[in-house]
Amino acid sequence: MNQHYVPRVYLKNFGKQKGREFYVNTFDKIENRNFYTNIKNICSENDLYTLEHPYKYAKHNLVVEKIYSDFIEPLYAKTYKILTNDNIFEISDIERAEILISIFQFYFRNPIIFRKSIDLHTEKIKNLFETATLKKEKGLTYLDEDFSFREWNLEQIIEFYVEKLVRLFKEKHIIGTAQIGNIHEFTIIEVQKIECESNFLTNDNPLFLEDILSTDENPSLKSNEFSIPINKKYLVRIYHDNTKRVNLIYRRTIPNGSVNLINDDIFKQSSRFVIGEQVDLEELKKYKKMFDSTSLDLKIDFIKQILSNENLLKESDEGAKVLIFYYKKYLKNKTLTKLEEHEMIMKFKDLNQKLKIKKIK
Repeated sequence: MNQHYVPRVYLKNFGKQKGREFYVNTFDKIENRNFYTNIKNICSENDLYTLEHPYKYAKHNLVVEKIYSDFIEPLYAKTYKILTNDNIFEISDIERAEILISIFQFYFRNPIIFRKSIDLHTEKIKNLFETATLKKEKGLTYLDEDFSFREWNLEQIIEFYVEKLVRLFKEKHIIGTAQIGNIHEFTIIEVQKIECESNFLTNDNPLFLEDILSTDENPSLKSNEFSIPINKKYLVRIYHDNTKRVNLIYRRTIPNGSVNLINDDIFKQSSRFVIGEQVDLEELKKYKKMFDSTSLDLKIDFIKQILSNENLLKESDEGAKVLIFYYKKYLKNKTLTKLEEHEMIMKFKDLNQKLKIKKIK
């Protein structure tokens, strides 16, 4: 059975409707080509959630698929209407919980999560095996499992854990969504809207994490910020901030420069497929080429956009002071030295980290 790890109820908001079907422009990073396709044909795998029999917690092997189709995806459609309604600010506890479930499902249902886990465990097992072989040991122990080299070789040990991780993904990832929802129960929900001609892209791994305090991709950390574009003009951010109200949707518009930065993150986060209009993909390509050129003028132009946006300034007064200081120095001298440019970036990064720590304590 073909099962979507990025649901059609989500993908259709980035496509064009023809009759009862929806189609999207897609860029394939591996084959380096664009193609136009029905959303039925992308971001899916055969029997991704189909359980193996027997399974003591479920009477039917398609129970996970049923939970998504009958509960979680209709819930997403409901919360999508709330998030894209510019007139809704106050939400109830139940609505907030439903929004969090609707968003966090994108993290745990995506197979990229357990494939990263497989890569991590494989590397650890290879290192243990190599060490044990060099020491001429008779076996190894990994995660409380003992493996004798008389009965197990390296490939068999790895295969054992791959099968185990795939089974755990199928059986337990919905529980993971509930658990992460409990951990981040009191997060802030923010909706960013584009009012210019630019559009958000999306991809085959649409919910991405950013943590300026940790290099570990651990969704349980309160320092995480979760972001997901929900259509071409709206993006949702979920993060901890003890200075804001949890039952309020914070809404703001963002400048064109920010859109390209976000789209660059979306492009990088994708496993293979990037979804969006070709004109927006071309715009991102031009932006990356210019920004990667380390042009100071482009960076200053981006700072100018930030300083002209009152909502962005309110988030970090100290950060704004840093940007204003170096912006005035640029205007006065018509340039910044490499040292000044580096100082500006590092000071801004340091202030962001201190502000984040303060807000999540």
